[in-house]
Amino acid sequence: MEKQRNAEKGSQDMQRGIVLTDPIYDRMITELYTGNYARGSSLPTLEELCSLYHVGRNTMRMVLSRLAENGYIRSCRGRAAEVVFDLQNPVHRAQYLRDLLLRREALLDVFDTLALLLPSVLGPCLHACPEEELSVLSRRAAGFLAEPAENALFSFSDMLIQLYGEFFSSLGNPYIADLFTSLMQYTKCFSMAAYSYGMQYDELHAASQGLLRQLLDFASRRDAAGFCRVVTQYLRAMRRYAEGFFARISAGVPVPEASSA
Repeated sequence: MEKQRNAEKGSQDMQRGIVLTDPIYDRMITELYTGNYARGSSLPTLEELCSLYHVGRNTMRMVLSRLAENGYIRSCRGRAAEVVFDLQNPVHRAQYLRDLLLRREALLDVFDTLALLLPSVLGPCLHACPEEELSVLSRRAAGFLAEPAENALFSFSDMLIQLYGEFFSSLGNPYIADLFTSLMQYTKCFSMAAYSYGMQYDELHAASQGLLRQLLDFASRRDAAGFCRVVTQYLRAMRRYAEGFFARISAGVPVPEASSA
């Protein structure tokens, strides 16, 4: 009887692990797509990943095994796995586009959710944010504005996430901060595609600079209405671009390669 109970418990634990692998796998794929786990870098250790994603060792091992089987990472005995996913690799690129298509509705929903909820949260955040934190953000923004055009999109996405993160922290509610910064990370998943296919770096850089200057100007004047308006316009514009991008892929229209500028 005891052996049967242990066997049943082991089976239940295995089923729970299998159920948990899908969302953890998706989150790690997003980290790979957004460059948070860059090609050639090492993933955190098994213990660190378990702590980061709040799962047990068996579940994380299943996730890592699946990532290795699908060609995203290379398992290394005795040390952390190495990231091998490379968007410049034609096989990886095709895999990435297929996965984006599978995530199409979810990604578009992220833009809609942010456009709906952000304005109601950013206003109180902006008024509560201490002056010294705004000064720190201004200095960080100056670094972005000085970066070369080919780094524009990733730097701008990171800059927005930092900007929102500072604002959300002023509310003293870590759950709100975690919710919105997680959603913003998912927008970077699409941003990588926009960066890699058919976007003009110089035009993108100029547009990003202009938008960031507007945001900082409204923030410095504590103009919540203007700040939220610009953020909403940006999110809606990104959603329209995403819809067009997905339509081209779905129709089988080749997506132009990024220039080598």
